[in-house]
This record gives sequence, structure tokens and C-alpha cells, in this order.
Amino acid sequence: MKSMRALSHVLTAFLALFALLGGFACVTHAAPIEATFLHLGLPRSLATLVGAWKLLGAVALLIPGAPRLREQALIGFLYLYSGAVVIHLAAGDGLAGALAPITLLLLAVARLALEVSLRRTP
Repeated sequence: MKSMRALSHVLTAFLALFALLGGFACVTHAAPIEATFLHLGLPRSLATLVGAWKLLGAVALLIPGAPRLREQALIGFLYLYSGAVVIHLAAGDGLAGALAPITLLLLAVARLALEVSLRRTP
């Protein structure tokens, strides 16, 4: 039980950190984000929206005592990262190009599974 809770804290920290960094980069239209969106054929304005989603999700993950909000944020990350995987694969980037969103998707799945498991554990 303690190890599961510790693992959940570590996964939350990683997800929140990557969401904060990625969200900030998207909102500020950092050069690598601009290049990626251009390569994927996505409109520039979508970067701002994705960035806002990431920032809001990161904040929701870090609010203590709000398990339902955290669960909803994790579900949002599942949508976000699974979409990123599909878009990268459709653009011909292959698994190597989709590695970052695949990794973040797997982290979000693991964290959501822990969230549900910890909620059911007395």
C-alpha cells in the first residue's frame, strides 16, 4: 500500500512536470513546438489550446484532496496523448517519432490505474 502510494506520487510528479513544461512551450509557441505542429500539418492556434489543456491538467494533478478532479485530468491526458500518438503515426513519424507521447500515455494509464486501485483500497 505504501509503495503504491509512493509510486503514485512519483508518477504524478513526472506527469505534472512534463505537462507544465509542454504546456508552457505550447502556450508561448516555442520554436520546437511550432516546427512540430507545422510538420504534423496542425494549425498554429491549436498549440495554444493544447498548452492550456496541459497546464490546467497539471494544476489539477497537483491539487491535494481532489481525487475526482485528478482522475478527470488523467482521463484528459489519455485523450491528449493518444491523439498525439495517432497524429505522429499518421504523419509517418513511426514509433520513434511517437515515442514521447507513447511514454506519457503509458505513464498516464499507470497513474490512472493506481488512482482507481488506491481509491478501492481501505
